[in-house]
Amino acid sequence: MNTNNRDRITNTNRERDRGTDNSRDRDRETNTDKDRVTNTNRERDRVTNTRKERDGENESRKDKKAESSRSRETDTSRDKGTDSSTGREANTNRETDTSRDRDRETNANRDRDRVTNTSRDRDREIDTRRDKEAESSRERETSRDKGADSSTGREANTDRDKVKNTRRERDSKINTYTDRDKAKNTNNNRKTDTHTERERETNTNKDRTGDKEGEKSKKRDRSNAEEQRKSKQRKIDDGFENYVDNIELGEDAGVPSFSSSGGSSPTSSSSSSCSNSTTISQPGFDDGLKARAQRILMKGFMPVCPSARRDWTTVEEFSLESMGIKVNWPPENWTRMTPDQKLMSHEFISMFLEKTLGNGFPLLSRRALLDKYNFMALEGEGRPQEEADSGDKTDAKIRYYNYSYIKCVARGEVQDTRMSRSLVNSIEGACRWADTDHITEKLNASGVKLKI
Repeated sequence: MNTNNRDRITNTNRERDRGTDNSRDRDRETNTDKDRVTNTNRERDRVTNTRKERDGENESRKDKKAESSRSRETDTSRDKGTDSSTGREANTNRETDTSRDRDRETNANRDRDRVTNTSRDRDREIDTRRDKEAESSRERETSRDKGADSSTGREANTDRDKVKNTRRERDSKINTYTDRDKAKNTNNNRKTDTHTERERETNTNKDRTGDKEGEKSKKRDRSNAEEQRKSKQRKIDDGFENYVDNIELGEDAGVPSFSSSGGSSPTSSSSSSCSNSTTISQPGFDDGLKARAQRILMKGFMPVCPSARRDWTTVEEFSLESMGIKVNWPPENWTRMTPDQKLMSHEFISMFLEKTLGNGFPLLSRRALLDKYNFMALEGEGRPQEEADSGDKTDAKIRYYNYSYIKCVARGEVQDTRMSRSLVNSIEGACRWADTDHITEKLNASGVKLKI
């Protein structure tokens, strides 16, 4: 095999050398053509130079003849001055001589022009012949080159085929070796796979036992957390039962009665009072940050923070009666209402409560009135239109941000830090409207849950 490959390589090298020799011959022929072209150009230059020399000689002869004619004319003018009679005869003779000389010159010039034209025609014929010979030689060389290229291309194709066949033979041998190695590796991999599957089965059994124990521990943790949550909720409920607000301490105005079954007599309401709520932390309360936030959402700290919404889906009927008017809440078939209808019903009950509390026709903005009675909002109601006053917009944004932050604290999403405590303390220490506390207490008593 090695000797055959060497012979093939030597043959390819020889054929390549032949190709290089052919290319050299082509270059030589092209150089000869170039030399021919340069020789033709030189001959043309020589012819043009000879023509220029002839033209120069003709011009010099013409100049000499013109000078001689001028001198003769001057001589005739002199002769005229000396003798007019003789001058006339001489002038006639001279004129005849000059006319004869001019005719001779014109004839000589015509002969010269004929000679030059014939020489030019001959040069042109020579040039055309040379050009035709050069074109024929070029066509012959191109035909030879095409034949040589075709022969060399065939030889190169045969060499390529040989090389490809040798490579295919080598690749076939390599593939046989690789197939053997793959078979060995597959057997080894099968053995290792069986071992790994056994180990996985043992691990899965262990994991199952561990998962069962983990599920039990998770259930225990959930039950403990639920018990802790219930205990905190009981403490909050007990604290609200014993809670006394500033309205009950020093104000004489009455409050309308609200009962879950209806039928209580109307009474006059107190005006919107501003009371300091530092007495919110009473004995019996859990003073944790989360419990304090839940108390803020139950009572509401308007105009700083509204109270939380209530879950009216679990309430069948909650009646409100005042000034001989009985209103049941939530309205019948309120789940079928559109968001705009729910918003209108919320606005109606808010204006009704504000009027019956003795505050007269509500002078609050639309957004502030709805925030004050946020605990009467229905699920899925629409948003009110934007207020015209920029101050009302900023106040509504402040209430919304405080409300959302307190909700996060009540859900346990905010850690007990210095900043969170200071914010809760600032809301608890703010001046609040306490004229809706009897309604929220009645809602707590009837079991209407918060939506936090």
